[in-house]
Amino acid sequence: CYQALKLINQGFAVSICTKSAIAQYKKKMRLGIVYFKSSGPRYHSLMKELKKMGHKNIVMDEEGLILIDKNLYSTRFYKKNFKYIDLVLSWGKQDFSAIKKISKSSKIFNIGSPRIDLLNQKTNKIYFDQARKIKKKYGKFILINTLFTYVNHFSHKTMDDYLKILANKDDVYKFNKKQLDLSNKQVKRQKVIFKDFKKLLKLFSQNFPHYKLVVRPHPSENHETWKKIIKKYKNIIYMNDDRSACSWMLASQFSISANCTTAIESFFLNKFNINYRPLSNPEIEYQLPRICGLNIKSINNLIKFIKKNYHK
Repeated sequence: CYQALKLINQGFAVSICTKSAIAQYKKKMRLGIVYFKSSGPRYHSLMKELKKMGHKNIVMDEEGLILIDKNLYSTRFYKKNFKYIDLVLSWGKQDFSAIKKISKSSKIFNIGSPRIDLLNQKTNKIYFDQARKIKKKYGKFILINTLFTYVNHFSHKTMDDYLKILANKDDVYKFNKKQLDLSNKQVKRQKVIFKDFKKLLKLFSQNFPHYKLVVRPHPSENHETWKKIIKKYKNIIYMNDDRSACSWMLASQFSISANCTTAIESFFLNKFNINYRPLSNPEIEYQLPRICGLNIKSINNLIKFIKKNYHK
């Protein structure tokens, strides 16, 4: 929306829509620029067709801020797509380097991201305005931003189902041995943290019955799972609204996450965040969440921290 407003002020006509809407209405679209949020294998046929029709395809990966292994970035940037991409915009040096490793294209530019601009410029006022409304309604609370997209995804029932999808030779992504090994390790790590977070909810409810904990699941998770877990605790609130996680972090006393982008957003907003890290394995952890807050290794230590800094 921020970029759209900037472009409108420059005289562009802008539409924001889903990939499926572009596919459905592409023949009725005026020739112009199609801005993609990533460039995986499933975009290949659409990019090819749009390019043939005379459109310009440009890409900025929405997850360009967090990289695990440059060799695995091909799941975000499918090599065959570069033939139909007119411009690639990167978040920073690491993102730029990872994309360059896939393609030597001269059309890749390191410009930064408007997603970060929103956090550290005057545009962040929208988050502070929303945070005041949240505080007025909910008072004091601690926030948990969950990230269990491997073990609690809305589209597959179990973590085993997720791994089977990746191992499927007919799948468009066709993960290689290294990618499958990495995914297995990520699943095992999320399984441990998921179990620990459920323990945290129980201990929080027992130790702090007069205080509030808000759980805000990742959009791609199965939210019904969290609703069932949370309904037994009177002082824990499930939350899924149209506000940004940034507004909820600003409204909270502090936030808790695990290997999540929200830790980085919290840092840019000058808001304290705990990165829960029971397992130390840089091979499957994002670098920035580890350095954008306080790392705590056990639920017992997390409860002690809350008692010392929140339970007055």
